Amino acid sequence: MDYKAAGLYTLDEALETVGFGKFQGFVLGYAGLGWFAEAMEIMILSFIGQAVKSEWQLSSGQESLLSTIVFAGMLLGANTWGLLSDNYGRRKGFLTISMVTFGAGLLSTFSPNYLTLVLLRGLVGFGLGGSSVFLSWFLEFIPASNRGMWMVVFSTFWTFGSIFEATLAWIVMPRLNWRWVLAFSAVPSFALLILYGVAPESPRYLCMKGNTSDALRILEKIASVNQTKLPPGVLVSGRSNDKDEESAPSENTAPLLPSLSKSTTQSKSGFSSFFMLFSSKLIRTTLLLWVLFFGDSFSYYGIILLTSKLSSGQSTCFPSLQSNINPQDDGLYLNAFITSMAGIMSHSHFLLYA
Repeated sequence: MDYKAAGLYTLDEALETVGFGKFQGFVLGYAGLGWFAEAMEIMILSFIGQAVKSEWQLSSGQESLLSTIVFAGMLLGANTWGLLSDNYGRRKGFLTISMVTFGAGLLSTFSPNYLTLVLLRGLVGFGLGGSSVFLSWFLEFIPASNRGMWMVVFSTFWTFGSIFEATLAWIVMPRLNWRWVLAFSAVPSFALLILYGVAPESPRYLCMKGNTSDALRILEKIASVNQTKLPPGVLVSGRSNDKDEESAPSENTAPLLPSLSKSTTQSKSGFSSFFMLFSSKLIRTTLLLWVLFFGDSFSYYGIILLTSKLSSGQSTCFPSLQSNINPQDDGLYLNAFITSMAGIMSHSHFLLYA
C-alpha cells in the first residue's frame, strides 16, 4: 500500500519528520538517569565487599556472594521486566523497576546481618535487570536515521555513573562507612520516582497495542516542543508489507531488526514475545548479540571486580604486591576512577564514526 497516496503515515515517518529536539533531549535525560543509577549500583560491588568482610568477619566465598547474587538477580530481572513492559507499558515497567531498585537499595543500608544484605542486594540486582527498558523506551522516540549515534550518547550515562560512584566512594568510605555509600547510591533511583509523572508513554508501544489516538497525542506534543509539524494525513499503527518496499529499504531509515510479517509485529503476550527472538528471521541477530554482549559483560565486569581485588591486596596471583598495599589507602578508588574515565575516551572515539 502507498501510505502517502492514501493520506496515511506510520510512526517511523512521523519521528523522521519531527526529528530530534528538546523533547527527545528530556527523554534522553530521564532514561539516561536510569542507566546512571544502574552503573552506581553495579560499581558498589568494587567498594563495599572488603569493608563488609572486615566488619562481619566473612570468608572470601561469602564476600564473593555479595557480587554473585546481584548478577543472579539481574539474570532473572532481564527476563521479567521486558515481558512486563511489553504487556503493560514502558512507563509501568520502569516505575516498578525504580521502586524495586530504590527500595531494596535503601533497605540494604540497614541490613542487620549478612543474610539480609545478600537477599536485599539480590533484589537490587533483580531491579537492575530491567535497565534495558530505559534504553528501549528512549530509542522508541528517536528517528531511525539517528539511532546509532544516540545509542552511543546514551551509553555515556553509564560511564558518568561509574565515575560518580568511584568519586562518591572515595569521599564517603574513609569518612563514614559502607552503609552510607549504599544510601547515597540509591538517590538516583529515587529521582526517577520523583520525575516519573512527567515521563510519557512510548508511542511505539501504544501503536503496537492499536492505541493510535494516544500515540498521536504524544507525537503532537513532540512536534510542538520541537517546533516542527507532523506529516499530513492520518497515523496508522501498522506498516506496509509490500514486497517492493521490503526489498528496497531506505538507507537512512533502516529498522533495527529485519522486516517482519504483520503477524510477527502484532502485540504478543506472555512468553511468545521471547520466543520471537528464535524465529527464522531473528535467530541469527539474537545469537550474534548474545555472543557480543556476553564478551562485553565478561570483560567489563571482570576488569572492574579484579581492580578491587588487586587494589585491596586480596589477589593470590601476585603475592609480592600484597605487602605494598594498604587496604585503607586511596588506591582502590583511584584505580576505579581511572578505569571509569577510560570509558569517556572510548565513547568519544565511537561518536566520531557513529
